[in-house]
Amino acid sequence: MSTASKGRAREWQSRDMMIAKGYDVGRFAGSKGGTYGPVDLICSRPKGDPCWVWLSIKCNSWPGREEMRQLRGLSRRNPRPGHQVRIHRYDDRRGLRERTV
Repeated sequence: MSTASKGRAREWQSRDMMIAKGYDVGRFAGSKGGTYGPVDLICSRPKGDPCWVWLSIKCNSWPGREEMRQLRGLSRRNPRPGHQVRIHRYDDRRGLRERTV
C-alpha cells in the first residue's frame, strides 16, 4: 500500500468515526498547506452544544515542530469553548492514538 492510499484510508476512517459521533465533516482538498495549514478535516456538531473540531491525521509519527507550531497557533486563534484542534495518529501496530492541542 502506498503512503498516499494509506493516508487516504486513515482519513476516511477518522471521518467515519467523527460522523458516528454526530459531527458533520468536511475535507480540505488542498490540505497540504491549505487555508488552515496542516488541518485535514473540519468537523462541526450543530445539535446540542455547538462544537468545532479541526483534525490533523498522521500515520506512525506525531507532527514535526513546524506543523505543531501551526496547530497550536490555530488553537490559540480559536480559544472559544467547544473549539478544539486534534491530532489522530494511526500506528501500524497500536492503532489510533489521539491528542488535543
